[in-house]
Amino acid sequence: MKKRYIYIWMSLVLFMGTSCSDFLNENSKNQTYVTCIEDLNELILGEGYMPMQFYNETSITGTCAIGSWIHVMDDDSKVNNNSPENTVYVNSLGPFHYWLEQPFINPTSLVSYTDRTWEKLYKHINALNAILFELEEYKGEKRYAQLKGEACFLRAMYYYFLVNIYGRPYKEQTALTDQGVPVKLSERVEDVNYQHASVAEVYKVITDDLETAVACLKGVEQTSIYRVNEMAARTFLSRVYLYMCQWDKVVAECDEVLKSSYALLDFTQLKATDNKVFGNSPEVIFSNGDNRMLAISYSKTQYSVSGGSAYSAGQAATFIASDELIALYDQEKDARFHYFEWAENRYNAAQNKDLRGYYVTFKLCRNYSDGDLVSDFFTLRLPEVYLNKAEALAMLGQDAEAASALEKLREKRFTSDANVSETGKELSDLIRDERRRELCFEGHRWFDLKRYAVHPKYPMRKKIYHGFDSEHVGRYDSFYVLPEYAENGSNNYMMPIPESEIIINDGSLLANPRQDPEIVTEVES
Repeated sequence: MKKRYIYIWMSLVLFMGTSCSDFLNENSKNQTYVTCIEDLNELILGEGYMPMQFYNETSITGTCAIGSWIHVMDDDSKVNNNSPENTVYVNSLGPFHYWLEQPFINPTSLVSYTDRTWEKLYKHINALNAILFELEEYKGEKRYAQLKGEACFLRAMYYYFLVNIYGRPYKEQTALTDQGVPVKLSERVEDVNYQHASVAEVYKVITDDLETAVACLKGVEQTSIYRVNEMAARTFLSRVYLYMCQWDKVVAECDEVLKSSYALLDFTQLKATDNKVFGNSPEVIFSNGDNRMLAISYSKTQYSVSGGSAYSAGQAATFIASDELIALYDQEKDARFHYFEWAENRYNAAQNKDLRGYYVTFKLCRNYSDGDLVSDFFTLRLPEVYLNKAEALAMLGQDAEAASALEKLREKRFTSDANVSETGKELSDLIRDERRRELCFEGHRWFDLKRYAVHPKYPMRKKIYHGFDSEHVGRYDSFYVLPEYAENGSNNYMMPIPESEIIINDGSLLANPRQDPEIVTEVES
């Protein structure tokens, strides 16, 4: 086989501002020889998949593409400590938690910094485009189908994040005109200005890639949850079809996954301190990306945590579970309530006896060892399959079948009263609540809120309030307000397109309209 080159660009090929020749000269050192299909396997591992690491309370950013902010913008979290000494909050996640117009500006120094999410997602995509091109030279090789399936799955994953972070949610009536994100599927270096593809066009790329992945990965056995298999592709495809409201296709994909060997873990048989979501669980299908939950939940302050956790005194939660999320759980019957642990707030309790403590989530960061690590924003689990199927069946008017699917999950979560008798909208609301209870802090809620806002049958739009404690006494004196999702005008549900990309592309990319939120002193009832 003749020697071929593959170019893995270390800077963003898609949105280059220089000429092609300048760019090639600048990056020529990044060429890698591809002499066999195993080289492409190594490139997929190194450039296709996101890195996976576990971060403690001293590091909140991580190395993968999706920022920790995915967990603090929705209604499942609230800030516990606004103290200026809390650098984790002040310098990193506060601007996202409060939906500021320009969240990529340090609130202390007022210095802007690069949105690495946009950059890293497109870097992965460009690498995968090149890998898929080179793979065609090895079409007769035994591993060809497997590697093509993995590459297509990963490219679909990155476009899924791009369109859900920076674009509009999928709404069938307007998807052909709603602003999505730029799409590039070619390995070629092109000296062009890129424009937004429509939401429909981006989702077509995602579904095409995932359908290809399903076909290519059929019969492929992966020895690790950290590499894609057919069931991972089907599970992810069921989620994408759910976002697109293609209910029959959701059910079909879920039914295929439910024929597999994955099984629900019986939470009712676990101790409160046992891991609930972990790599060796029989219900985990695939996972990729960092785990930053301990970093998000902890920072060094004057407070201390009690309750039997393994973490040292002198730490306290920065972002904690919201009251609304905690209230969704039946604390006596729902074993998922052990996702959380009560922490005594000794400093505040001494000053205000009404402020005894708060709930910290240990869902993804309690007792991890090698092989147990899962991502906090992209982990595919069997419970999602049951939830996707139940939601789709409910939308098809098959309430009894939807209730049955939901009961199968609830039987492994509730010590009693797992039966479902609701119908119609009440059933839909229950499924949404179960989804929130089951999948909190796994990267779902922010995207779910967006799709619920444009749901064709039961739209749900809500204001979200995030409190601010300017006096550092443990009580909010003001609240930032995220308005209901708006289809026109400013909409802070979409992250800002990096200004540098708008400039480089001579204005062919359009800024997402955002504005600083309203600040109020009381929450509307």
